[in-house]
Amino acid sequence: MPFGKYKGLKIRHIPESYLSWLISEPFMADSKWHWLVESIAAEFRHRDLRFELAEAEPIPEEMMASLFDEKGPSSERKVRKESEF
Repeated sequence: MPFGKYKGLKIRHIPESYLSWLISEPFMADSKWHWLVESIAAEFRHRDLRFELAEAEPIPEEMMASLFDEKGPSSERKVRKESEF
């Protein structure tokens, strides 16, 4: 995590509640944070969770679709198993 309460921690060690809150913040729609949104979405998939965005959805539909689409950019990376860390 590059900033905030959990700065310096790996995303896998950050509570779901914080990640859910963070990803719903309007500033996360900025393209400079796309990599972080994608990382959080990948972590939620790894934890077998889905997150809900606030009604005023700041993240474009196309970006969200690519994060959860099996053919999107996220699926091109292999997710390591916890035992590989």
